[in-house]
Amino acid sequence: MTRVKRGVLKTKSRRNVLKMTKGYRLNRRNKEAAAIEALMHAGANAFAHRRDKKGDFRTLWNVRINAMLRENGTTYSKFIGALTKKSIQINRKMLSAMAQENPETFKRLSEGKVVVLPNLGMETLHHVHADDVAASFCNALNNWNNAVGESFHIVSSQAITLRGYAYAVAAWFGQEARLSFLPWEEWKHTVSEMEAEETWDHIAHSPNCSIEKAKRLLNYNPRYTSLQAIEEAVKQFISN
Repeated sequence: MTRVKRGVLKTKSRRNVLKMTKGYRLNRRNKEAAAIEALMHAGANAFAHRRDKKGDFRTLWNVRINAMLRENGTTYSKFIGALTKKSIQINRKMLSAMAQENPETFKRLSEGKVVVLPNLGMETLHHVHADDVAASFCNALNNWNNAVGESFHIVSSQAITLRGYAYAVAAWFGQEARLSFLPWEEWKHTVSEMEAEETWDHIAHSPNCSIEKAKRLLNYNPRYTSLQAIEEAVKQFISN
């Protein structure tokens, strides 16, 4: 019977383990048994702390939202209670970002006040949901002959204008959007320099991409519209 030698495979396995523990202290970085045990502990801690991180961020978002609401004469509990009664589900992460980075817009939309948009608010934004992105990768793997060497637009089926975005967000707060408009050269002086740069980066491109190629070659079919992708993010923000 032929003799089976396992030296090559054993060495390869050991090398892979020690590669993952590179930088660990003491014998965890160069002793296989200690390295395997260290990896087991590291994996268990990473698993637990990923979940702790979710709770930590939810607490942080709630604190930011509450601070903004108290400046406007209400509290977090009253605000969330009012949203719940009206069956409005909004992502806490997005609310927190609005409250922190653009508190004036947050306040105006939540109170139904006038919000000023650049130009006529007709520039487009083209969002995509993370589930649709993941599905497109799976489709690319399943149709790799069609995917190799090609590029695709992975977005929702239809773009949305700034005006439509504002109407939708106001509706999530149970309000009707009241909009006014300014030419870009005037509007950019009403916000911070960073906000003006980020806004210009969006409206200058005014993305409105075609997914016909992805549909034809990858069988890509997005489940979420642009607004549904935004609303889903807002819901996750609140629930997490």
